[in-house]
Amino acid sequence: MPRSPAPPTPDGEAQILSDIREEAARLTAAVVGSGLRARLLGGLAVWLRCPSVRSGPFARNYQDMDFAIAKGAGPAFKAFLTGEGYVGDQFFNGLHGETRLYYQAPDGRWSVDVVIDELVPDPPPRRPAAQQAAGVGDQPQGPR
Repeated sequence: MPRSPAPPTPDGEAQILSDIREEAARLTAAVVGSGLRARLLGGLAVWLRCPSVRSGPFARNYQDMDFAIAKGAGPAFKAFLTGEGYVGDQFFNGLHGETRLYYQAPDGRWSVDVVIDELVPDPPPRRPAAQQAAGVGDQPQGPR
C-alpha cells in the first residue's frame, strides 16, 4: 500500500489516488507525518489494520473516510485536507463546523467525514412557541 505523499500534478496540486483504500493509507500517512492530532476511524481504518477484511465475506466497497480530531486541531486539519486536494462543503461546515466537517474529492468519488472532539447528534427540531404552550407533541398521539 502506498504510504508516501501523492506526487503533485503538473500544476502543483496534490494528486488524490484513484482507489479509496490506497488514498486512505496515503492520507493517514500524511496526517502522521504532519504531526496533526487526527485518526482514521471506521471501515477503512479496519481495512488498513486487518488484512482478513480485504477478501472473503468481510470485503466491501467504501464510500467515505472517517476521521476524528481534537477540537483545537480543526483549523489545521481543514488546511491539511484542502492542501491534499479535498473540497470542503461550505454550507455544512459553516453550520456544523464546531462538531463536524465534510469534505469531498473534487470529482465526488468519495467524501471525508470529520468528527471534532466528540460525536454529537443533531438536536431535535424546535416546535413553534404556540405548539409548545399548547402542549402539542408532548404526548404520543393515537389509541391508548
